[in-house]
Parts: sequence; C-alpha cells; structure tokens
Amino acid sequence: MNSLKEKGLINEAEQNAHQSGMTRRTLLTSLGVLFASSVVPFALAQKDPMSIVANHEVKFLELSQFLTGKQLDPILANRVLEALSKIDSSFPKKAKFLEKEIRWAQLHDVDAFKTSTLFEQPELKETALTIISAWYLGYAGTPVDQVATDNTVFITYTQALMYLPTQNALVIPSYMKWGTNYWVNPPKFG
Repeated sequence: MNSLKEKGLINEAEQNAHQSGMTRRTLLTSLGVLFASSVVPFALAQKDPMSIVANHEVKFLELSQFLTGKQLDPILANRVLEALSKIDSSFPKKAKFLEKEIRWAQLHDVDAFKTSTLFEQPELKETALTIISAWYLGYAGTPVDQVATDNTVFITYTQALMYLPTQNALVIPSYMKWGTNYWVNPPKFG
C-alpha cells in the first residue's frame, strides 16, 4: 500500500479507508443489504397483485358458467371479460356485484336466478344478459349496420355458444364442409 502512495496512485484518504476496513465495495454492499432488509418485509406483506387478478378472473368464469349452465374455457372467459370491460369500464364492478348478489341469495342455477327477485332488478338483469350475450354471440357490444365503426369487440367465432347445438349437423357459416369447388357439379335429383 505504501508503494502505491509513493507512486501517487492512491491518496491518503483512500489508504486510511482501506486500513480501517471501509472500502467502496464494503460501503455499497452494506447499503444494498440495508435496502433489501427494509424493502423485502414490506413487499412480502403486500398481496400478490397477480393473485387478485387471477381470483377476479376465476370468479368471472364461475359467474359465466352459472349464467350459461355450461363448462367454459378459462382463456375465452378472460377474453369475454376484457371485451366487456373495454366497452364498459364499470363492467367489472357490475359483474362483481351480480356475483355477490347471486351468492348472497344462494341461487344454484340460472333458472333459479330468472325466477328470483334479483332478475327483476334492471342493473342485475342487464349485466347477466350482457354476459350471456357475449358468450353466445362471440362478440360484445352493439353492431351497427352499414357503419364503419361501432363499439363491437370480437371475442370468438368458432367457440360462440350459439353454434354448439347444431355443430354435428351444420358447419359454422363461412367454413366449407365439402371440398373446393363442390358447387360446380349440380346434385343429381331422383
């Protein structure tokens, strides 16, 4: 160390700090440990924001399954929730309120909901029908004919619930059941 001082490569303050055990590395390490020890307990005490989101999505899936009476795809449920929230920013609150009221009334299926006093409340009825409509039609919002833009948000085409009852007999519109140019040769009658 003295040879470095003699050559002018180290000043007296650095030499004293080095001899006392306090170096820049020690200082930075100490500050890092101090920071981490103060932040980590606070971070651990906070609720995981992803668990809150996931819980909200699970509740929406359960509400959707209650209203449609069907087992539904969780990924598609997230898309339905996003689409409905995009159209109406207060929709998550409305869905949460509907779910809470159904749970409080201890209703077990959508038929019980339709005959309950909850269905007579316009806001709850509208929220329920909005959710059901999005699942069956495959879009959220109201399409407007012959207008370039409207508030419609696409959700799904092939997984829209309106196609399920006829999927064994009919092809979803625009999906061809037969080969290319099937229409060229007319069918033989009689």
